[in-house]
Amino acid sequence: MRDGVTDVDFLVPRMREGKTIVYLNPLGVYAQGLLSLNFLIAEPIPAVAVYRSRIVVQIPCPERYAIHKLIVAQRRSGTARLMP
Repeated sequence: MRDGVTDVDFLVPRMREGKTIVYLNPLGVYAQGLLSLNFLIAEPIPAVAVYRSRIVVQIPCPERYAIHKLIVAQRRSGTARLMP
């Protein structure tokens, strides 16, 4: 968030090498395709988000999240490795 504006990144599973940016017609936005996103979002677990009252959401299971982070970290290059 900067200057009161929130940025939202749209991500989609990328099924094969090639297109990394895809247009999501129903939403009218472009999304970044990630090769390992299918692995990350498979078998989600329920969790509670605190907002006014509780909201039940689906999140990646911790094991898959950790492995996904290891995969993504190996693919980063240069200064992108230093960014949080």
